Amino acid sequence: MFNNRLEAMLWAIGKSKMSDLDIERITGISRSQIFRWKKGEIHSIHHRTFERVISALQYRYEITSEGVRIITTYEKDNTMSIEINPYCQKIIDSLMEQKDSLINDNMNLKEQIAEQKKQIQELQERLNTQTKGQQKWQH
Repeated sequence: MFNNRLEAMLWAIGKSKMSDLDIERITGISRSQIFRWKKGEIHSIHHRTFERVISALQYRYEITSEGVRIITTYEKDNTMSIEINPYCQKIIDSLMEQKDSLINDNMNLKEQIAEQKKQIQELQERLNTQTKGQQKWQH
């Protein structure tokens, strides 16, 4: 099980007997791009790119809540092959990008909420300090 698509794809490339040139010819993805993935210069990939490479390497995959699972040769016999038309693929790609964007937005919102909670706490402490001073003054 892999944490993300890039890790899974790099594992599949490493296990493959295909050269980077072969992968380039089949997928249309440049060897320089593949090289940057292997060197760790790129930290994420588009869903469609992942699918093109995995398909070219003749693997299947499954994305679960735990991560990405590559279905190896001995597992392939028990799986069903599904062809997705280009229109549906565009919708899937768009949804995967939206999901990634929403995850980033969620993380940003959590940070903003934490900052606002901190500000509220500081304001409450100042208000308590001021209120205590007024109560002493009134007595």
